Amino acid sequence: METSPSFASPRIGMTGIALRDNAVLLVLRANAPARGTWAFPGGRLEASETVEEGVRRELREECGLRVDVGPCLDVTEYVQRDTEGTPICLWLLHHHLVRVAGGRLRAGDDAEAARWVHLGAVAALPHSPDVPRLALAARHHPWLRSEPDLT
Repeated sequence: METSPSFASPRIGMTGIALRDNAVLLVLRANAPARGTWAFPGGRLEASETVEEGVRRELREECGLRVDVGPCLDVTEYVQRDTEGTPICLWLLHHHLVRVAGGRLRAGDDAEAARWVHLGAVAALPHSPDVPRLALAARHHPWLRSEPDLT
């Protein structure tokens, strides 16, 4: 099998996982590749930015929020497919924990909606792969349970 150029050079994406009480911040994707599914806010890494800078930018663009970026919770692979199901691109998605530091929640950029979703309701929504698993893993991560460093 011949390797496509997209698989030879995977794309880098990132998400921000924010929790508040027993809810996780999710956006309803308005565009491909995951249109109509609930996902963590995030997107493609732009040239000349770090993953941390990309997470901050995406949360601001998609949700109107300023965030402090914490550790990477996981890195997952996502195979983007065309309408016939043929793989066209491999994404490596870096999922970072974030704390909301300011702003006002709103759907922006390529998000149709943005809202806090109770952790118990996540699995019932049409969602991107790994969302329920990562939301529950984030809930138990010590970084989100600790107080922010205000120095």
